[in-house]
Amino acid sequence: MIFLLYPIIGRSCSGKSTKIYELLHQEAASGHSCVLIVPEQFSYEAEKQVLLHSDPQSAQNIQVYSFRFLAARMIDRYCPQHLPFISSRGKTLLM
Repeated sequence: MIFLLYPIIGRSCSGKSTKIYELLHQEAASGHSCVLIVPEQFSYEAEKQVLLHSDPQSAQNIQVYSFRFLAARMIDRYCPQHLPFISSRGKTLLM
């Protein structure tokens, strides 16, 4: 498994988002699985953009995760015993 990180920097409206979706499409079209991590409020828009910039076949290789969903997915995958989260009463005791 190979992890690639593409740092893309630039001014506002310089085409950074377009470049990200182009890179995702290229990697996905070549058969690689891709993950795009976005803030919660941007996940729906990012999924729409993935579908607009990719063909249906390569879009299946691209997954869009919000930070919260990614954290939940990692907990499910690597902590199978599902340790209980702290209850509201426990939070009150901590404060």
